[in-house]
Amino acid sequence: MFQQQEVNPRGTIFRAKILEAIYWKLADTQQPHKKEGNYSKTNLVKWRPPPSNWLKANVDAAFRKETGIGAIAVVIRDYKGRIILGFSGKIQTKSSIAAEAQAIRQALIIVNNLQMGKTLIESDNLKLVQAIKSNTPIGEALAIIQDIRILMEMLPEKGITWTPETEIAWPMQ
Repeated sequence: MFQQQEVNPRGTIFRAKILEAIYWKLADTQQPHKKEGNYSKTNLVKWRPPPSNWLKANVDAAFRKETGIGAIAVVIRDYKGRIILGFSGKIQTKSSIAAEAQAIRQALIIVNNLQMGKTLIESDNLKLVQAIKSNTPIGEALAIIQDIRILMEMLPEKGITWTPETEIAWPMQ
């Protein structure tokens, strides 16, 4: 028990792994990754800043098809690369695209509720980003995409962009 809530070590580790993956995606210096401990990072990463006086919300999601349980994460940085806010949460979903859509929706909710101003939302799911921009339905995430479009209309100084996926090799458990 911690602060009158049951502690779930597996959930905490899962969220930490997601945040670590986002950290490597957002690394603002390009450097080769080498084998460390029981895992290796397999490529170079370079965080691309938003335009001056904008924020960037990088989102990511993961889920297990067998259980439908997943997690989402949002990291918001300013144009200088300083972390403004981080969020992670557990979700129930049926597909990876629906999980990523939930992460985008959560980022928009945070930006709206905290009145954060000019913000780019960045996702590594090209199909989803294209569907949101072109108003093309994706059945498995239709309701979530509709929510995203409504939120984006409410927040005129928002944009959505795609970034290539960064590969992270996790330790074997």
